Amino acid sequence: MFNTKRNKSMGIFATLGFALVLSACGGSSSSSTPPPVIPPPVVTDPPQDVQVVSGDGNGTEIENTISWTLDPDVTGYTVFWDNAAGVTESSSVVVPAAQGTRYVTHSGVDVVAGNAYYYRVQATSANGTSALSDEVTGTPQESITNNALNDVAWNGLDTLVAVGDAGVILNTANGLADAWTDVSFANVPQALTGVTWESVNSQFLIVGAGSAVLSGDGTNWTAEDLSNLQGAVNLEDIAWLGDRYIAVGKNGAILTSNGDGSAWTLQDAGANVATTSLNAVAYNNVQMVVVGTNGTILNSADGVTWVELPAIL
Repeated sequence: MFNTKRNKSMGIFATLGFALVLSACGGSSSSSTPPPVIPPPVVTDPPQDVQVVSGDGNGTEIENTISWTLDPDVTGYTVFWDNAAGVTESSSVVVPAAQGTRYVTHSGVDVVAGNAYYYRVQATSANGTSALSDEVTGTPQESITNNALNDVAWNGLDTLVAVGDAGVILNTANGLADAWTDVSFANVPQALTGVTWESVNSQFLIVGAGSAVLSGDGTNWTAEDLSNLQGAVNLEDIAWLGDRYIAVGKNGAILTSNGDGSAWTLQDAGANVATTSLNAVAYNNVQMVVVGTNGTILNSADGVTWVELPAIL
């Protein structure tokens, strides 16, 4: 005789066991869906290549001009400033005296000659505002002349010399915290156009109009009279050749000196440049290159023999 109740119970357990085995073996037809990948948020980069140019705008305004590399995705820039390092978003905001897409000019009552100012720039775009840029600093100085300044040279240590029209010569120890001083040479009131420094003689040498060459330490000057040299009336530029100087000027003038610039010789650059204004000269330890009006380019290895390059049409 069969025990049907017991057999039914065993059948139920068997069925349940089979179902459990299927479940454990992944027999279910449903599968889990991986979570969606969320891209990282797009952020606005801080402004790059932030710089400060300090100066005296047009001789009337003490100013710092803060500039940066333009990002086409940026819709605006904010410049923060302070009198001390450590500019934050709580610092003052520059109210520009002038501005463009990649610069602002900071001037007015807040900006005083000889004081250091610190800046950081923040960019704004459709993605929000950026972190602040790296901090930069500038110390503007006030010019002490309204004459045009034509050239400047540095002795590598403690003196900058600038020269200009009407015989103006200015110097400063660093062009930053130390103001400019007028050290003009009274006997040379003509325009001065070129200045260079060389360490062999430890001197600056200045050229310009008036047949005079000035040499000195940046404060005290000695004049060499070149009026005996035809063409030396209007010199435009000067360079050191390692053992002597070279000066160039109007009417094709090329002059070379002795070792300390106390004696000069007029060189012949050729009839083709006799009416040419030679405006600048450079030396790369191998050859001299002189450039001037009408596309003139002259080369020389010794400063005596000159070759004019063909005109570039």
